Amino acid sequence: MKRKFLKKPKSIKSENHTKNRFKNINKNGLINNELIKTFKIKGGLFKRLVLTFTILSLITLSISALLTYQVTKQKVSTDFENSTMQILNQNKNYIDVVDASLEELSMQVLSNKDISNSFNTITGDQYTKWQLVQKVQDSLNNLTSNSKFIKSMYILRDNGLSVSSGGNVDVSNSDTNAVKYSAFKTSEDYTNIIKSDGKSQWTNVQVDTFNTSPDNKNISLMRRLISTSSSESAPILKINVDPQVFSSSIKDAKIGKNGYMFIVDQKGQIIAHKDPTFLGKKVDSTIWSKIKSLKEGSFEYKQAGKNMYGVESSYDTRGWKIIAVVPKAELASTANSVGALSIPIIILCLIFTAILSVFTTRKITEPIYDIIKVAEKVSNGDFTVKTNKYAIHEINELSLNFNNMIKKLKEMLSLTAGLTKETTDSAAKILNLSNTISDSSKEVVIAVEEITSGSSKQTEETIGCSKISDDFNNEITSSIFSLGNVTNATKASIDIINEGTNIINNLSKTSENNSNAMTKVASTVETLNDNTKSILTILNKINDITKQTNLLALNASIEAARAGDAGKGFSVVANEIRKLADKSQSASSEIGTIVDQVNQSIGASLEISENAKKLFKEELVQVSSTITSFGKIKESISNISSAMEVSMNSINVIDESKNLLNDSINSIASISEANTAATEEVTATIQTQAESNTLMNSLAEGLNDKANELIKLINKFRF
Repeated sequence: MKRKFLKKPKSIKSENHTKNRFKNINKNGLINNELIKTFKIKGGLFKRLVLTFTILSLITLSISALLTYQVTKQKVSTDFENSTMQILNQNKNYIDVVDASLEELSMQVLSNKDISNSFNTITGDQYTKWQLVQKVQDSLNNLTSNSKFIKSMYILRDNGLSVSSGGNVDVSNSDTNAVKYSAFKTSEDYTNIIKSDGKSQWTNVQVDTFNTSPDNKNISLMRRLISTSSSESAPILKINVDPQVFSSSIKDAKIGKNGYMFIVDQKGQIIAHKDPTFLGKKVDSTIWSKIKSLKEGSFEYKQAGKNMYGVESSYDTRGWKIIAVVPKAELASTANSVGALSIPIIILCLIFTAILSVFTTRKITEPIYDIIKVAEKVSNGDFTVKTNKYAIHEINELSLNFNNMIKKLKEMLSLTAGLTKETTDSAAKILNLSNTISDSSKEVVIAVEEITSGSSKQTEETIGCSKISDDFNNEITSSIFSLGNVTNATKASIDIINEGTNIINNLSKTSENNSNAMTKVASTVETLNDNTKSILTILNKINDITKQTNLLALNASIEAARAGDAGKGFSVVANEIRKLADKSQSASSEIGTIVDQVNQSIGASLEISENAKKLFKEELVQVSSTITSFGKIKESISNISSAMEVSMNSINVIDESKNLLNDSINSIASISEANTAATEEVTATIQTQAESNTLMNSLAEGLNDKANELIKLINKFRF
């Protein structure tokens, strides 16, 4: 039986298939319908990868933009705080210069001997007092003119000796000024300076009641000149400074677009501001609550519904606070600009990512679709296909391993097909041999039946001879006639014995041939048994490969699971491969079952062959015994024939020989009975052999049918 192998088709051309599958731009520039269908596949790898890349890019870009916005916002706030703090510190240095300069000036007044002596001289006429006042006033004028910060200076005293310098100022003891001085003594500033124990203090910005000029708002440094007289009557030095001395330094400071600076004293009163109308007023309570206990740093508050951001630095010498504020929206403007710019960038990046993900995903899914198509053909029994090489290393490794699997399965199927062909040929030979043995057995049965018939006739003749011997004494007269009949019967017996001998010899040769043929059958069946064992070994290897493939697929599923959503596509491929491996294992199991059935049939054939060999050996022994018996019968008949001749010649000695004749006839009867029994045994043995031959013929037909079914099963595969 010649196996027809199918011609191998050309392998799938992945590149052409890819171009046909993923040609996504048609003549009108529209997306190819096949690409859209691929994207619409529920749970498809292409759709999942594109969406995963796009969503991941969207999340990454959004987080990046949000972090950039927050970092920029925080950075702007930090930079604003640092730069503003530098401006505040510069203004603090300026304030320190002014404060130190005026403090030093007050100490000069305190240490001036002319001034001290003048205030210590209380007695004298008015002229003397006037001279002293003029002298002190000249000293104050000199000090005032030498300082660019001082607007005017007062020395106020209860004993009527008050002195002023600069501007339209008169602190003499006129009635009007006496009233002003009395009002001054009731002020909070006066109370504080009395309690200061000679230390200098700054007043709030206020109207100078002693100054008659229209612009008479001052901020003053005051101290008691305790060293000039007793502490109870010590005069008060009041150095008046234009508030713009402090405001000018902060007025032009650039704090954002709408920001500004101001200075408050330890009581929360504004002593410097770019808007003069705020001078001397109490700072807003929301601001004061934030900065009252704050030494240095930033703070936030609301002003007229707007969120404001402020930076504060303290001038510790006087307890003043230098403050810069700006609308918080200005700080966030840069971050808002960055955020606004991030939106179109994110959109462009998403478009680019979507295009790139489609391109990249196609590079991944195209080989997978190719492998799926090849796997479909393999699942349909076509082992002539193979996959191509791919640029992606992992998929290329999968392709190589898949091709190796197909190659090994193809080799195993080819080997199985060859073994199946040999099994079929052997089964056909066994069937032919069984048919031959069956035909020979039928011929042997016919021959044995003839032998049985001859033995029966021989027994009947022997019985007749016995009766003749019994009647021999009474019928001696008819002995010649009887002897003639006996001679004829003897000749007939010799002919029958010769014929039986020839048949038995032929039976012996046939039995020997049957024994040799059965030995060959047993050898052929043993060879067939070895071949089926080889088939089982190959099937075990196929099962091992399928188990290993299952293990590899399981490992791929585990790695896919670890990869998460990005690895789900690989998990689907691994499941498909595992299904193919299960199908291969199932087919191998079916083949193994068939081979096991063949092995069982072969085992039964071997057992039958062994039994047949034993029966043929026994048959040869019985045939040999029969041949020996026939030889003895022939020899006895020959003796009878010789005796008949002697009887014919010596009828007179018949009486003497009758006893011998009687004994010979009895021996012939015994031999005939033994020959009949042996013939019956041979007949039974041959019938058993015929039944065994029939069973072996049935088994051979079954083996041949199974082999043909196996060939049909293998013919379903293309390799």
